[in-house]
Amino acid sequence: MMKNLLAILLTICTTVVLSAQVSVSPSPVIVEGITVQDSDVAAYSTMTNDASEERVYRWVRTELSISDGWESAVCDKNLCWFSNVDTKEVTMAAGEEGTMDVHVYPNGVEGSAVVQIVITDVADTTISVTNLYYFNATPSSTNEVQVEKITMFPNPTDDVFSISSSSGNVVKKVVVYNLIGRAVREFETAGNRTFNVADLPRGNYLVRMLDKDGNSIVTRLLQKL
Repeated sequence: MMKNLLAILLTICTTVVLSAQVSVSPSPVIVEGITVQDSDVAAYSTMTNDASEERVYRWVRTELSISDGWESAVCDKNLCWFSNVDTKEVTMAAGEEGTMDVHVYPNGVEGSAVVQIVITDVADTTISVTNLYYFNATPSSTNEVQVEKITMFPNPTDDVFSISSSSGNVVKKVVVYNLIGRAVREFETAGNRTFNVADLPRGNYLVRMLDKDGNSIVTRLLQKL
């Protein structure tokens, strides 16, 4: 009897833990082709309370990379917030879906942005999901034409990736960052255009390409398989 009771209790606890989930899709969200004429650019996604009961979640926005002059803001199921709001709580019924969008405001400036949203269950902080929102503008200035011609492939990759630029050897250094902003790999190009990331864990990374003066040329999203 005692063994059966313990088995039942274990099953109930396991079910509760597994059902108290939150998800976001699509993941990641990628928006390309932004122009300086765009005043408000949205990356749309939906968060879902996969639990069998009402839950309260807190989202936290982090700008992992954003061009000077750009701003970002979040729209959740309740409201579209001002750009100075980094975190809010949302209450969701069992199985409810809600908005979890990120907007960027280029303010007439060419550039790019990578914004991270982490959603955590307030009652159980071990339950959390992270999503990445990637924005890249279409270059138009003389300097940015070089950026436009830089490509990174294959992407996704499980071992190596390469970069190519028809504008010459613009990229002098490649830095790979994880989603909390820590550099996990650095490569001096020195004629090399293929970079090995086979030993990195599976997930999303930011690849920042720098010129000879250490200035950031462009940041790309890399999916490691």
